Amino acid sequence: RIIRAGAGEDGNATGDFDVSGAGVLIIQGQGAQHTVIDGRGLDRVFDVLTGETDLYLLDLTVQGGDAGTGNGGAVRMRGRTLVVRRSHLTGNSAQTGGAILGANVSASGSVQVRDAALTGNFSRTYGGALYMATDRVLEMVNATVSGNVAMSEGGGIYFSVGDARLKTVTVSGNSARRYGGAQFNSGELRLDNSIFHGNGDRDMPGAAADLYCRSVTTSHGFNTWDRRDCPVQVPQASDRSEDPLLGALADAGEGVPVHPLMPSSPAIDSGGLLPNDGAAGRCVGTDQRRIDRNRCDRGAYEASYTYTVDRQFDAPDSNPGNGVCQSTLGGCTLRAALQEARASTRPEAIRIPA
Repeated sequence: RIIRAGAGEDGNATGDFDVSGAGVLIIQGQGAQHTVIDGRGLDRVFDVLTGETDLYLLDLTVQGGDAGTGNGGAVRMRGRTLVVRRSHLTGNSAQTGGAILGANVSASGSVQVRDAALTGNFSRTYGGALYMATDRVLEMVNATVSGNVAMSEGGGIYFSVGDARLKTVTVSGNSARRYGGAQFNSGELRLDNSIFHGNGDRDMPGAAADLYCRSVTTSHGFNTWDRRDCPVQVPQASDRSEDPLLGALADAGEGVPVHPLMPSSPAIDSGGLLPNDGAAGRCVGTDQRRIDRNRCDRGAYEASYTYTVDRQFDAPDSNPGNGVCQSTLGGCTLRAALQEARASTRPEAIRIPA
């Protein structure tokens, strides 16, 4: 955590952690639920200075950054490439870009957010979670953007110019004065298998709360959106305007929160066609929690259940740890399913029928 108060200097003496020089810096955590880097409200957390610098934030949580009247509460990215993977950026604030400000100066700069979540961040102007200001690439795959607030525009995402690619992304529960969900002003935007729903506009309710774009927009299909103002070049029949029945934001594995799909969600099994090879319009092989995708669901969450309880009596598992829910009295009991889940090294989901 940051304990040296004092913002405004770039020598890494006080305040934020200043990152400079050419090359790659990898900060590897032990999991987002175990490794937490906390700005404690003293300054932003990371400031990547101008140069050919790549910063990788892997398997960790970055929270409590406050850039004050500056930009980028968790990360101000002015280097080459920022990679956020299997991580959670939460509770950060700034003038612009509550969690991330991408103002790359490198000709090959990009911001990549994968298997990650940006939640509960705050901007006093634009981009509650993320603000991209220059002609660079934004790539988001298996990401959740939720509960972020911008006092002006782009409650979740504010994208100014460049090339944006969003695949299996869930944008929900964000708010702004207008364009509460995701806002793309120019450049090119490609979307597939993503959900934009349940975001709010304070001044223009119902107008374009979930998705606003004036970029050249291409849909590769299987998107779900509600209130949008986003002309699509070639509309896809698989895109829908409906309620995806998202559950409340929760840690459903790996310490990185996501909106689960309710059992009756129309987003279940209605995503891209097999195989899940990551091609345009098709999902990647796992969801945000690294759960294997079957028949792809839309958004960051795959409603994949490892065990289904089919017995109402209470009995232990006959062989805990073998990956099979089979109680000593037959069938899969809740206790047996929990014993198998405990023995697993990955997130598990248990379905309990009515």
